Amino acid sequence: MTTLALPRRWRVPAWGACLVLAIIAELIYFTLTTRQFAGHGTGMLDLTEQFAPTGVLALGLAMVILTGNIDLSCGANASLAAVIAGTVLSKGGGLALAIVAAIAVSTLFGLFNGLIVAFVGIDSLLVTLATQFIVTSIATSVAGASPPFGFSAAFTLIGQGSVNDVPIALLIFLVIALAVIVT
Repeated sequence: MTTLALPRRWRVPAWGACLVLAIIAELIYFTLTTRQFAGHGTGMLDLTEQFAPTGVLALGLAMVILTGNIDLSCGANASLAAVIAGTVLSKGGGLALAIVAAIAVSTLFGLFNGLIVAFVGIDSLLVTLATQFIVTSIATSVAGASPPFGFSAAFTLIGQGSVNDVPIALLIFLVIALAVIVT
């Protein structure tokens, strides 16, 4: 039997090949049985607007899991980042400031988790569970009774816009995925 001479990093285990085949079979099935599943502006590309934020979180969490740890606070951290960005925008701040503020706050809580796990030696499950409660409380407190709304077109373009019928959210996801693959 001939095998491809791929670097060890790129070899796919048997279960990985089975998953790839299952996804391909699923795509073929739904393409053949569901009208407009694979195109015409209402198909799979439009669905990427829904999975892209979760996909970005999954990419970051995959890096944590590869180190043998877990992060239960990533969803809460994402919600706090969204609330911070929305609050900055609703108070008159610019789009760049909102994005930088959201990334900075998320990075600080991620750094906090990492430092506690690495230098104090507490298990990541416990640290991130506690951080999840703290971050959720902060997000609820900052958002208040009336979460921010009515954002500029430039901000909504990030999540709902497209370039040549390819959603911007998918392009952002692909850039982040490429960065994860390279590292």
